[in-house]
Amino acid sequence: MGPVERANNLAFMLKHPKIIMTWLRNSILIVCILILVLPAAKAQNGADSQTLIDLKATLRLGDTGALTAFWKKIETNAAPLVEAHPHDDSSLVTFLFRGDPTVSSVRLSSGLNSLLIDGIEPDFSSLGTLAHVPETDLWYISFVLGNDIRIPYLFEISGNQKEGAPTEVLDPLNPLVYKPEHDRLRA
Repeated sequence: MGPVERANNLAFMLKHPKIIMTWLRNSILIVCILILVLPAAKAQNGADSQTLIDLKATLRLGDTGALTAFWKKIETNAAPLVEAHPHDDSSLVTFLFRGDPTVSSVRLSSGLNSLLIDGIEPDFSSLGTLAHVPETDLWYISFVLGNDIRIPYLFEISGNQKEGAPTEVLDPLNPLVYKPEHDRLRA
């Protein structure tokens, strides 16, 4: 749009105050949504699971049986770990992966990663990277998610293959995970 078109649009808007008010109202609404939604989306990654906070504290005290008890609980109740959240319509969801000593990194591959984008040129390779509890086989990442969300996901595991791309696996701890008949249907 050139300077003449901009001047004509401005002159038109000044003659029609309802248009200006509608534009301002919509702009303010968009800014408010961005202020409220973007920080919440950014804060989703790295939210603290009380179960994992307690487990890590117990492990620091030297209780080696705590990890075994944790994995038995997960095997009984399944993963992901879902915990209460202050907002009634959401929960803290923690995706868990049990890795062997050769695993060097685990990444959650899902649509949730788009919520974590920060900035114009984000580091896409780190999106969805699970944290590792040192000296254990436990890898995890937590999100605050709406109670009605259902997403396909898988884990990308690095370090346990010879060379090349990470190994993709469906969540072995989740009996409800979608298991496509053909690889090309995998999310």
